[in-house]
Parts: sequence; structure tokens; C-alpha cells
Amino acid sequence: MNSGFRHLRMGAIRVTVLCDGTAMRDAREIITRIKLAEIEELLGMAGKPAMLELPIHAFLVEDGSRKVLVDTGAGDAHGDEAGQLRESMLAAGTDPATVDDVVVSHVHEDHCGGLVKDGAMLFPRATIHVPGRDLALFLDPDGPSRVGAEHRPTFDMARRTIGPYQQAGRVRGYGFGTEVVPSLRSVGAPGNTPGYSQLVVESEGERLVLLGDTIDIAEIQLPRPDAGVVFELEPAEASAHRRRSLEAAAVGGYLVGLGHLPLPGIGHVRRRAGGGYAWEPLPESAFD
Repeated sequence: MNSGFRHLRMGAIRVTVLCDGTAMRDAREIITRIKLAEIEELLGMAGKPAMLELPIHAFLVEDGSRKVLVDTGAGDAHGDEAGQLRESMLAAGTDPATVDDVVVSHVHEDHCGGLVKDGAMLFPRATIHVPGRDLALFLDPDGPSRVGAEHRPTFDMARRTIGPYQQAGRVRGYGFGTEVVPSLRSVGAPGNTPGYSQLVVESEGERLVLLGDTIDIAEIQLPRPDAGVVFELEPAEASAHRRRSLEAAAVGGYLVGLGHLPLPGIGHVRRRAGGGYAWEPLPESAFD
């Protein structure tokens, strides 16, 4: 199986998981809302070190007439660790120049950083769909004064990556509970950012919910959904949405896509005996 992508047929739609690379993160430094001893205990139970290599994925949705990319990876934000989206797309048989729409789940560097490469638009024909609430914050010249200093680098990143498309008139804002493009519907889950959105793909009775950053570190946040990360603007709200989203997926039994779990990145959320949740990836045989 190719190391950079996976193709999944879902009804009349093909979904391709595209690996952009990885980001090295120390769980002890980025996990919030639970104690350090709890973080170390959960990592020990999973047999994982504190320093983790977190995958970064995007998802291509094709219905035969339209190519829609959900998120774009990190671009050059993580140096040589990431920024491999273009290569993964080409290996999977898609030229980025042929993408019709890019739907950004939220404005963070590992989701919209790949909109540009070497300062040029990577998706020159695409319309870029961004949560309206995120546009209103991160593209506002006065926006940095409304957040803590730790979140202010996001504003420069947003201007650098979204700005060229905005100047070309190719950016559209979208709201919660809307059909962003055919076969792709948004579900609001603010907290990580004001406009943070999950994207629902449906075809012929099958459903896939792209949860994005709902889970950053599975070994900790699946058993403890109350655990947040330092990137969240509103941690309590983000944790509440995480718990609701995981419970809905476990009860509903539908497929879920997560941007920071190892390939294939698509699977099911299951309730775990004793509380919390577990991840059950689709077997490789399910992919083309």
C-alpha cells in the first residue's frame, strides 16, 4: 500500500486520504486540562514516548465532476517534516492545479498552510471556502488584539496563505450547517477556533464525517476527551464538542476521518470499557 495516500470508494464518491507529512510534538507541552501525571500515565499505557510524531492529512473528495480538497496540510510551517501534499496528490493521480474547491475546516497552519508553495497559489483554479467566523477573526487587522499572544502567529500565517486567494477574489466564507459544496456539509464545532467546522460527506446512504483536529493525540484524548491542546482558543468549548462528537460517532457507527492519526486515517470510534473511546481504523483491504 502506498505510504502517501489511500483511496476509498464510498457510494458514488471517491475519498482519498493524502499525507502531508508529520509534526513532532511533546505531549507534555501541548496537552492541557489534565495533570502531567495523567498525561504520562496514559502515554505509558499506550507504550508511547512523550515526544510524538503526529501525522498531518488532507482529504480529497471526488464525485466524478468536481474535485474538492478538505484542508491542505502545513505547507512550509513545519520545515522538512511536512509540506508533502503536492507530491502525495500527484502520486495519487491528481494535479493540484485541477482542484475545483478547497474547503478549510479552520484557520490553523496545519490545515491551510499548504494553500501556497514558495509564495504562489498551489490551487490556481480553486475557490477557497473558509469558515466565515475564522475569516472575521484571522483576516481582521485588529484581530490580534482579541486573542492571547500565543495565538497571534496565526494571523500572519492566515494573511500569507489565504491572502493571495482573497486578493484574486477566490475566497468564500461559509457558515455552520450549510452545504459548502455539493456532497459536503458543515457542522459547527467552535472552540479550537471560532469557525471550527467538521465536514460531512454523504453518498448513497453512506456517511463520512471529517473531524479534523477533534483529536490531536489519540493516546490521550480518546480515553480522556476532556484533555485539550494549547492551540485551542476556547479550551472548555473545544473539549465539550470533542466529547459530543466522539459519542455521536460511537453511537451512530458512521465512518470518521481524523487528520492526525496514522494512515489510513479513516475508521470508526468505539466506546471503551471503563469510559472514553477507542479508534478502530478501516483495514487496508477496504481501500483501493
